[in-house]
Amino acid sequence: MDISVNPIGQRPEGAEALRLLLKAGYPIKELFIRKIAMTLRMAETIVPLLETNRTLSKLDASFNEELGSSGVMVLVRALKENTQLCEFAFECTGINEKATLVFSGLVEQNTHVRVLDLGANMISSKGMKMIVKGLQKNSTLEQLNFNGTGLDSKGGVQLAGWLKSNKSMRVLTLADNKLGSTAGEALAEALSSTHGGHLTRLDLTLAELGEKGAKAIVKSLHDCPTLKDLTLSGHKLNSKAARHLCNNLQRGDMQRLRLRVCSLDHKFIKMMCLALTESSKLTFLDISGNALNSKAATSLGHLLMADTPLVHLRLTSCHMKHKEVMPILEALPLAKKIEVLILDENPLGRVGLMSVPKALAANTSLVRLSLKQIGVTASDLHEFLQTL
Repeated sequence: MDISVNPIGQRPEGAEALRLLLKAGYPIKELFIRKIAMTLRMAETIVPLLETNRTLSKLDASFNEELGSSGVMVLVRALKENTQLCEFAFECTGINEKATLVFSGLVEQNTHVRVLDLGANMISSKGMKMIVKGLQKNSTLEQLNFNGTGLDSKGGVQLAGWLKSNKSMRVLTLADNKLGSTAGEALAEALSSTHGGHLTRLDLTLAELGEKGAKAIVKSLHDCPTLKDLTLSGHKLNSKAARHLCNNLQRGDMQRLRLRVCSLDHKFIKMMCLALTESSKLTFLDISGNALNSKAATSLGHLLMADTPLVHLRLTSCHMKHKEVMPILEALPLAKKIEVLILDENPLGRVGLMSVPKALAANTSLVRLSLKQIGVTASDLHEFLQTL
């Protein structure tokens, strides 16, 4: 059941409506109450029903900032004993350091919890220490989101220490934090460990790892063969990191890679494309936000023509004009695998747009081509559509 983005919390009858929904006896397995202006009073109203509900397995109360720490604490205390509930999302609900204590108790006592989302809440290093204390006694948690929680180097090191001994964690999001190189190196060590190496997806977008931290992460990929999905967007990768990444792309099982806004140059792109051409299992590549010149585009064109598993390529906002995009378009007639190509927010102009029909005519694999905000006029678009 999804009743999100209905401001029912602004009216007294909203709490009663939610109470009736839970009391009615419907076998609701998932309840989404995101952004409903939920208040402490509403939380107190439904607590008795959450404690005894035996069908609900997922609760998402994200983006209810009115709830605040007090409201969240009321809800979480009720959920500790409900072993049927195993997925919790409280993103952007005003949680502070004090409230982390109840989450520590939740992950420690509820031995069935699998997913915990606390993104966009200000959790300090002290708060992280309390949560990690509870996590150390949990063996079921598989997904954890700490996106934008104000984590610093100390909190990152604490989390990495727990990850090193954990056997259940599969998906970890630490984006938009200030982890620093020390935490980056600690995370890399955890990825290389026997247990920490069980991760399948890791998101470190804008985590401020520094060059040393980012290099340590890509170097550790060799010892973490289970990692299929990696996001390192917003980190500058030096030449040594580039070599480690390309070597691991050849030898590993990585399937999805995002390197948005990483200041990648044509040498990096060439090295990566060669690695992917020779041996790789990568199916999704996003290098948006990097300024790509014609040399980089030529390397990407060769990659598209090669017999690789790559089916999805995102090149949004790469500063490519028609000259730079031509090697990619010219490769499409010989590209047999690519299904999705995103060229949004590149100033292709009329000349670039009018080169597309010829490229598409001989291609049999592409199912989606996105050309949003490419600097064309209505008459350019009209001419383009007539040519197709």
